[in-house]
Parts: sequence; C-alpha cells; structure tokens
Amino acid sequence: MKDGHPTYTRIERSHWLKMGQAMSMLNVCRDTMRSYCVQGLVRAEKLPSGHWRIEQGSIEQLLQCRDELIVEHLRRLML
Repeated sequence: MKDGHPTYTRIERSHWLKMGQAMSMLNVCRDTMRSYCVQGLVRAEKLPSGHWRIEQGSIEQLLQCRDELIVEHLRRLML
C-alpha cells in the first residue's frame, strides 16, 4: 500500500477488472456495479484517479451464489 492506496504488481493486475469488464460479467449497469463495490458485495478498490478495480474472483463468487439462488428458487416453484 502506498499513500493509503493499494499498489498492484503486474501479476496482480491480471486478477483485477475494470468497471466495464465487471459490469459485463454480471450484466448490470454502472450504478448497480458501483453499489456492489461500495456495499462490499464484491472485493473492490477505488484508485486515486477515482476509478474502481474489482477483483475477478469476487465476481465469480457472486455469479456462483446468484446461480445457486436461482436454482433453489426454481426448485421451490416446482414443489
């Protein structure tokens, strides 16, 4: 961490997504994605420039949880 902001190495950068990339993976709008970042639903860091970087693994976890919730909801509907 430098000056209170995270520092990323070249290897680490490949695991961090830009806002638009994360939005595409989740199929959500910018305001929703920003809300996920602020609420801590995904691991995200706000850069000194004001741009967000979102950790790819947290997006994948959110997708998995969302899929599991959908499956559970469909199971309940079929009962």
